[in-house]
Amino acid sequence: MLDTVRELLESSKIPPMDAGQMSAVLGYLFSSAERALRIQVAEVVFRHDHDHANALDLFLACTLPLADATARRQATKLFTRPCDMTIELLYDGAVNAAIRMFQKEDPRNVTHFRRAIYRALRSGALQTFFNREENRRVVAVRCLDTVRVRNHRHPQRHTLEDVVISKELLEKIGSLTGIPSGARRILGCIIKMGPDAVKPRNERDPEGDVRRPLIDVIAVGEAMGIARKTVDKYLGQARAVLRQTFNHDGRLFLTH
Repeated sequence: MLDTVRELLESSKIPPMDAGQMSAVLGYLFSSAERALRIQVAEVVFRHDHDHANALDLFLACTLPLADATARRQATKLFTRPCDMTIELLYDGAVNAAIRMFQKEDPRNVTHFRRAIYRALRSGALQTFFNREENRRVVAVRCLDTVRVRNHRHPQRHTLEDVVISKELLEKIGSLTGIPSGARRILGCIIKMGPDAVKPRNERDPEGDVRRPLIDVIAVGEAMGIARKTVDKYLGQARAVLRQTFNHDGRLFLTH
């Protein structure tokens, strides 16, 4: 096996080998060979025997250990304690860069192979790590409250916060006393219906602003078995009571 590698370096050609011999040489270069020997073999294959059927196999057997070392070195430079996923992403980028260099780079344009291969491995690892598909169009911000929704100036709503606030308000509304019977009935129906009492958002809905949910008076009326005009009447009574109870100074929606 060592004689075969030595013959490859001296003749600058991949010597004839059967499948078993090729497998043994690949295993040796990948697992046991010194770094300097790997670089020498990879350069000979890259420059002088690029079209051989096993050229890419030998090239990768020599460069994959270099890619692994590069990924681990870059990971420790980026993070104090890099996780396995970080190392794997860096390694994946370095391997792809090595394959790309072998398949697309013209050997005549490579003056210093050692420098070129390490530059390709390093840049490939970092580029793949920082340009991952899931990170596209992601913008870092200091405060989420300053994020604006596209096409209008209202701050982006925080869904979880809205759910918590709505649940607390509904619990308070359900425990109110001194409410007219009609308003109590309508509020009880809305609380029982939950999301079904809210009109689906539709930008073409002429009845209101799509940026806030509206009570679906038709659905509420059908659930209570009363006409829409009666629902509107009860809702008016309920709004007056709720406004006086929760928003008498007009500052409720300035804090939430």
